[in-house]
This record gives sequence, C-alpha cells and structure tokens, in this order.
Amino acid sequence: MNSVEYRKLQETKSGSYLVSLPKKWVAQMGLKGGMTVALVEASDGSLIIRAGEAEEVERPNVATVELDDIVGREILGKYLIGADIIHVKAPKRIALDQRERIKNVLTVLVGTEIIEEKPNEIVVQCLLSPLAIPIKTLLRRAHVLALQMHVDAITAFRDKDEDLARSVIRRDDDLNRLYFLIVRQLRSIVQNTRLSEKAGISLVECLDYRLAAKALESNGDHAVTIAKSAIALRPYDLPTDIIEGIVGLSELVRRIQDETISSLFKMDTRYAENYIKKELCAKAQELLERLNQSILEQPSTIALHLNEIANSLRRIKENCVDIADLIVKP
Repeated sequence: MNSVEYRKLQETKSGSYLVSLPKKWVAQMGLKGGMTVALVEASDGSLIIRAGEAEEVERPNVATVELDDIVGREILGKYLIGADIIHVKAPKRIALDQRERIKNVLTVLVGTEIIEEKPNEIVVQCLLSPLAIPIKTLLRRAHVLALQMHVDAITAFRDKDEDLARSVIRRDDDLNRLYFLIVRQLRSIVQNTRLSEKAGISLVECLDYRLAAKALESNGDHAVTIAKSAIALRPYDLPTDIIEGIVGLSELVRRIQDETISSLFKMDTRYAENYIKKELCAKAQELLERLNQSILEQPSTIALHLNEIANSLRRIKENCVDIADLIVKP
C-alpha cells in the first residue's frame, strides 16, 4: 500500500511556493541537488512528481512463467496485464509438444513473437506499443467484426448455408484476439498515468470501454451459437413466419448494436436513453415475445435449436443495453 506524507507549503517573497521532497524517496530515486524532476498535472488535478525527464523511455515490463499444465493461461494472464517480455522457464528441457502448445497460445495474442529459444526457456516479446492503435479504433473493429458475424450467422440460417455458418465459427478466434488486445491496452493505460494522458483517455473511460469490449466479445459468441444452430436446422423445413420473424428480429438487434456503439463514442446520453433503450429495445422485446410463441408450436427437436437462436438474439440485445447504460450517466 502506498504511504502518504503531508508537507506544508512555504511561500517565498516573490510569491512562488516551495515544498520539500521526502528524503527517503530522493535517496531511492538517486536524486541530488541540481538534478531535474518532472511535474505532471493529472486529469483529476493531482500533481505527479517523476524522477528524470517526462519523456524518458519506459523500462520494459518483464514477467516470468513456470512451465506447467496451465502455462497457456499463465502466458495469457501476463499478456493481459501488459507484460512486454515473458520468460517461460522449465527445470528441465522443454518438450516439443510443450513448445507447440506455447506457440499455439501465441497465435491468439496480437503482437507477440518468440525472440529466443533455449533448451529450458522460451522468451516471448510483445512488439506492439499500448498506443500503437487507438482504443476507439480497436473497439470499432470489434463492433464491425461481431456485427458481421451476426449478419452471416442469420444469412446461413435463412439460406441453409453450412459453409458460411462454419466461417462464422472460425472468425470467433479473430474477435477473441482483438478482445485480448483491447484488454491488454486498457490495463496498460490504467497502470500508467503517462499513457492515459498520451492516449487522451480517462480512467473512467477505460472501465467503460473494458465493459463494452466484453459485451462485443460476448455478442460474437452468441453469433457462433446462432451459426451452430443454423447447421443443426439444415435438414428441416421451417415455417416461413418463423424464418421471417428471426430475420426481422435480427435486423432490429443489429441496428440496436450499431446505434449503441455510435452513441458510446459520442456520449449521447439522451439518444441512448430515449431512443435506443425506450423505443428500439422495447420494439425488439415485442418481436421476441411473438417469436417465442411461434417456436412453442414447433416439434421439440426443432424448437430446441430455434430457441437457441432466439435466446442469442435476446442476449445480444441485453449486451447492447449494458453498453447503453454506460452512456446514461447519473
């Protein structure tokens, strides 16, 4: 836990103010009289004192992972907390299948490369700076990807297109990679006020964008569920009214997602509350209730998969409401 010290301001004859620095901190930083410190005003009005110049190059964040059965989760965890270099170490030689497992994990972590391999150690480096791609750009990309997965999953259902449905399932990996990158960058910004200032994102916005990213990743998962149900329903001839009901509900839910993300970036509170939540979402709920009544009339084998689709569309809508709630500030 960080310690707190209080110092009294001393006013000089010229009208400026002086405050002494803690002797222990000065010694830890290796500072001496005449050396420069950087004073940075944070967005909340607090003053941050840093040893050295403000634009000094950051030291890489180095982490170590011991090779075990959950090494994949350990590497992912270090990546998500912003580690720049990850040392994977083993007491003995790392087996070939273990090396392949590590390399498979890295395929879902954007910007990672193996920079060194030894018999008992693998060194991974993340080459992507937290500020290389703006967070809003990544979120827009996640939104577009999740939305297109949704479109294609419903098209696969309507047209009985198994190839298209399977392409939706494969694209879930792309959305996961994007989600992990967003989480990594947001966590890096939260841990470093200097990055927050450079990115122009407040800590509150970081929290909101983290929740929005999770909602979009979840929408991609629901698109995968729809695609799997579309494959399962291919052998059956479905009533036209149910197909049209699902397609119509899908179009409205996609519009809700599109409008919600647009409002998030504009921080349009009134639009999110009065139009998206009260009008569009209310209309979607009516369509969903009507669709559920029709599904109940179908044989159980068909109703099971139709219900999966309807439930996925409902969950996507609810995720969008969660994002809209981030816009509606108290």
